[in-house]
Amino acid sequence: MDRLTLFDQIFYKLEAGGVSPLYMGGAAIIDTTGSPYPLDAEAVASHLAARLEQIPVLRKKLVQDKLRIGDMRLVDAPDFNVNNHITRAALPAPGDYDQLTGYMAEFSVRRMDLTRPLWHCEVIDGLENGRIAIAIHLHHAIFDGVGAQQVLSSMWSQEPVPPEKPSDKAWQVEDEPTPFELQRDAVLENLERVCIKTPKALLKNGRPALKAALSAIKGRIEKSAADTDDKPLAPKAKKTSLNGRGLSSKRAVSYVELPMDEVKALRAALNCKINDLTLLLNSCALEHYFREIGEELDFDLVCIMPVSIRKPGDEGGGNAVTAARINLHNQVPDLAKRLDAIASGTEAVKRAQQDKVENAGPGVDGGEIMGLVSPIVLDVAVYGAVKANLMSRAPLPANLIISNVPGAQAPMYFSGAKEVGSVPMAPVNDMMGVTGTITSVAGKLIIGFHGCGEVVKDKELFTEGVRMAFDELKKAVSKSASAPVGKRSAARGKAPARKKTPAQKKVSVKQKAAPKKAAPKKR
Repeated sequence: MDRLTLFDQIFYKLEAGGVSPLYMGGAAIIDTTGSPYPLDAEAVASHLAARLEQIPVLRKKLVQDKLRIGDMRLVDAPDFNVNNHITRAALPAPGDYDQLTGYMAEFSVRRMDLTRPLWHCEVIDGLENGRIAIAIHLHHAIFDGVGAQQVLSSMWSQEPVPPEKPSDKAWQVEDEPTPFELQRDAVLENLERVCIKTPKALLKNGRPALKAALSAIKGRIEKSAADTDDKPLAPKAKKTSLNGRGLSSKRAVSYVELPMDEVKALRAALNCKINDLTLLLNSCALEHYFREIGEELDFDLVCIMPVSIRKPGDEGGGNAVTAARINLHNQVPDLAKRLDAIASGTEAVKRAQQDKVENAGPGVDGGEIMGLVSPIVLDVAVYGAVKANLMSRAPLPANLIISNVPGAQAPMYFSGAKEVGSVPMAPVNDMMGVTGTITSVAGKLIIGFHGCGEVVKDKELFTEGVRMAFDELKKAVSKSASAPVGKRSAARGKAPARKKTPAQKKVSVKQKAAPKKAAPKKR
């Protein structure tokens, strides 16, 4: 039996307690018209079932002892049938972008049966131009974004292969533990936690923890005495209309596709990383959204960007992520300067993380400490937080989450159909009304937005903001490249406390403000 970490169990317990579920989701779009094999929705569903039944973790369900004193565990579901987790649907004509995003918004709020393996797929037929979408839900308790991508990579191949069918052979099922066995193991687990792990952890982590606490106190005293004006890497997040607490079950989905060759050309011209460029585009998307709905912001927005700490080749489940808080610098009107400020921030975060690792020495093992927390404590904490509505009173950590999940570099095929697009959808939580997701598919950079339908006024304002900023950057780079050498220096911007980059030396562009509107656009 595979035991879940405390962090993994939190995602499950929150949903069981009534908080909005956190599902990894989205859809892959395949073009069946170019397949060398006859491929319709039924054949796609059959091939999908054949590939997914070979992934052991997808055949497992979560169980816990009746007294709930032991960790939750993943065990084989003896009655597992892959076809029970795959459904089919069809979009109404013409099956275009509006129909697909509308359907995905409905798909994203479907609840899973928590007593079964925690995933679901749907084959969506009827997309325009003979395309089919494969939508998927994976519970955050068993996967993070990178882990889900690695596990599901076996669905795809680098060249067309004939459609497959599920095997008739029965797979080997480990006997499901009896209630008595679960309870016995839970008691032994707690005895080990109290009598062995806790004393060992105190001996190992007690001194480093005390040393770290004293060092932190000393640092604060010295900083106060020196009266320094050092600024944090990202400011404290301030609430916007997108940060309403207690989300509804309505969702809004939108996404925009950008040619990857143009993105790479911009990256080269601006001498930046693609990750920083995409953060800039998200910053512009949010700026455009708030401007268009008439919401004035006089502060910088802050995002949380999950950072995978999964080791290469690690295809295990669970969550292996940390988080970085990034200032989106939406108050900087010049896009080149804003890009440089964002790049400075991400570099500072990376440098701080590296310094922490290099200078840590023998420190506190956070994972080991979390492992000492009894599931009873977690249940009580979740129950109390939900009943007291503490989620609505907790400090706002950021305005949104922006996830970057790298896509495959080479063309990928599902049976004989080439993957031509994607609808990326990171989960929406009860504190942030919208999330952004960045991925790449088939020579395209795709930026998706997934939000609460009651909070988001117009979902397409995000994609409009991305396109506007992308076009402005291309025009500025093109204009700078075609300008006479003697005139290029006039376009240089000043870097805020950082060495000038080619982005500042060659490009200076202020994002154009769209005309004010009395009310949000109707679509």
